[in-house]
Amino acid sequence: SDQPANAILTPGQLGVGEQAQVRDLWKKADTGKLGNTRTVSIPAHGAMLFAIK
Repeated sequence: SDQPANAILTPGQLGVGEQAQVRDLWKKADTGKLGNTRTVSIPAHGAMLFAIK
């Protein structure tokens, strides 16, 4: 998209619990527990990749 966007992730959407750990694979950084929601900002023409455990 030509515009940045926000994505809201929930444990129910991902089939995991709130305690699931999130890792940003491109930044090679752990970002903590998912919680009951997680909002990520995706830049214009961008993408993000996470591992959820």
